Amino acid sequence: LLQDSASLLEDLKLNTSGFPLALDVGCGSGREAIWLATSGWSVTALDRDKRGLNRFMDIAKRQGCEQLCHPLCVTIDKEGDLIKATSPARFHLITVNRHLHRPTLVEMASL
Repeated sequence: LLQDSASLLEDLKLNTSGFPLALDVGCGSGREAIWLATSGWSVTALDRDKRGLNRFMDIAKRQGCEQLCHPLCVTIDKEGDLIKATSPARFHLITVNRHLHRPTLVEMASL
């Protein structure tokens, strides 16, 4: 999905110092997070499913990008949970695919 936005993401990378930081909310097994990491992004991949996050890290190791991948197993039930889980990090990019938790959407603007 993010591949279609590659030029925009490259522009974002050019406007940051060091590795640009991305947050993938509800990442599952990390399809988008892996693509970002292999493109030079430092990615925090957040999901409530440990098995999916384990698959994500297995794929990251096979792709040689595990240093840029940071799994975070968290359940987001109420407003404030996302900020609490990721604080004090700030992100250049937040991606949400196949995850909808309305209170979380409000919080993303402050990350």
